[in-house]
Amino acid sequence: QHYFIQSNLRFPMIAMNLWFVAFLTLTGLNGVLSYDGTIEEPYPVDVNEDARVLRSAVKGWGTNEANIINILTKRSYNTRQRIVQAYKSIYDRDLWSDIHSDTSGDFRLALKGLILTNARFLAEEMRSAVDGWGTDEDELILCLMLVIN
Repeated sequence: QHYFIQSNLRFPMIAMNLWFVAFLTLTGLNGVLSYDGTIEEPYPVDVNEDARVLRSAVKGWGTNEANIINILTKRSYNTRQRIVQAYKSIYDRDLWSDIHSDTSGDFRLALKGLILTNARFLAEEMRSAVDGWGTDEDELILCLMLVIN
């Protein structure tokens, strides 16, 4: 009986991953995954300069949270994705990895939502909801509701 319980622990995670992939395929990545957000820049944005400011904010000891907040909260979804690409091309580093290593807690989670693509953010949140012993049903339901709506 104990073996039966352990052998079936992986099924919900595998089934959820397969369901999520099937859903994305059937819907053509519609819904929240293609949502552009509501911020529109009133002026042209230099994504290379934004990438440089973000690099200086996380480089070395300490983190300049004000610069990170100032840039990421005042840029549209599409512009933030262009900043992530510019950061990668200029520094050959992943912006999310650099910010992840310098932040923690709810601040890190908020930045994760601003930096990652919607699909990757939801996939990582769903993965963390079913990872390890037990499932965080509330987090999983929240992710599924975001995808469905």
